[in-house]
Amino acid sequence: MATANVKTKNLDELFKIYQTSIDALREVILSESSAKYLGDVWLLRFLAGTTPEKAIERVRKTLAWRKAHNVDQIAERIERENLQPSQFPYADQVFKYFPQTVLFSLTVQGEPFSVDHYGSLDVPGLLAAMTFEQYYEFNLYKSEFIRIVIDKLSV
Repeated sequence: MATANVKTKNLDELFKIYQTSIDALREVILSESSAKYLGDVWLLRFLAGTTPEKAIERVRKTLAWRKAHNVDQIAERIERENLQPSQFPYADQVFKYFPQTVLFSLTVQGEPFSVDHYGSLDVPGLLAAMTFEQYYEFNLYKSEFIRIVIDKLSV
């Protein structure tokens, strides 16, 4: 429990330090459809270790990538249908050739973690069972699912 309080305090301190820059980044994304999926914690990540100007450039590039890959539609579907990793497109094929005992979960202390068993990955089997595009789509869902969960935990 104490760990969560320390993290909240640190996050609050970071918001105080970067609030003006976060507000500037939010102005950049207001016209983008991604805006409803991307909160202050997400914006704060872009400010880490860089200037607000570079952060704005990074946000714009990320928004363009999200649009090109329909990531907002993926986020919307995950939230609307309350999708779990086993329900992602091509999950059966991926899990057959790339066993993942824990795709994403929380420790007893509430820390997020993900376990991928790369040593168990059957690359020839995976490539024979699906196309690269299908595997990429699965990973878009997986990445967006993790982003959604982490954002909810960060509030």
